[in-house]
Amino acid sequence: MTIPEIQNEVIRELGAGARTTAPLLLPLIDEGQNRIYNKLVKNKLLQRLFYTNASWNTKNGTNEYTVADGVPTDIKFLLKVETRYDGQAIRHKTTKIEIENIEKMDEITTSHQNKIKPKFYWMGEGVNTIIGFVPTHDVAGDDYTKIWYMKKPVQITDNSQSLIIPSDGHYLVVRFAHAGAQLIEDEDKAGWLQFLAQFNKDCDEWIESCIPATTDPVFTQDVNE
Repeated sequence: MTIPEIQNEVIRELGAGARTTAPLLLPLIDEGQNRIYNKLVKNKLLQRLFYTNASWNTKNGTNEYTVADGVPTDIKFLLKVETRYDGQAIRHKTTKIEIENIEKMDEITTSHQNKIKPKFYWMGEGVNTIIGFVPTHDVAGDDYTKIWYMKKPVQITDNSQSLIIPSDGHYLVVRFAHAGAQLIEDEDKAGWLQFLAQFNKDCDEWIESCIPATTDPVFTQDVNE
C-alpha cells in the first residue's frame, strides 16, 4: 500500500477531520512501520528481507564520500564494503577502522601504497552519512566503490515515500494508524495500552508466518549478489 492509501483507509473508518489529517497520521504510520520492522529484524533469517547494495564512483584525491556522492541514507549496518584503486582489476574488500584510530594521517594520502588492503570508516546517519577510505582514492572510476548493507526505514514525512516492510504486513500499519488516531485523540490511555498489547501479539503471529522455507531464493542468495 502507498502512504495515501493507508491514510484513505483510516479516513474511511474515522471520517475526515482533525484526527485524520496528514500531520497526525504520518507520524503514526512511521511509528507503526518502525515497530514492525524492529520485530522483523530480531529474526536473523528475516533480516535478509532488508539486504541490499549500492555503488558510487570514486574521485581522484577524495577519501570521504557523502549522500551527494551516492552514499545511501538508509543504512542500518554495513555487511561488506569493497573499493578499487588505479591499476587494480577488481574491487578489494575493506576492513573497518575507527577514524580516531588512524595513527598516521599520511596513510590517508594517495601516496600510501597499501591499496590492496584498504580500510574504511563510517560515521553519521541519514543525510549526514559519511563513508571514508584509507588510503585516498587516486583515480576517478565508475562504480569503483560498492557496499552491501541492511536498510532501515526512513522517517515517513510525506506521501511520496514508501514502506519497506513486506506488503502483506501493511494492514498492521493501517491498524496502528487507525487506533492511534482514535485513541490518542480521545486521550484513552488505557485503551491505547490495551491496543498495543494486542498489536504486539498480532505482529508476532504475522512475523511467524513470514519465516520462509529455506529454499526461498530471497533468503538463500549470497550477500554479494
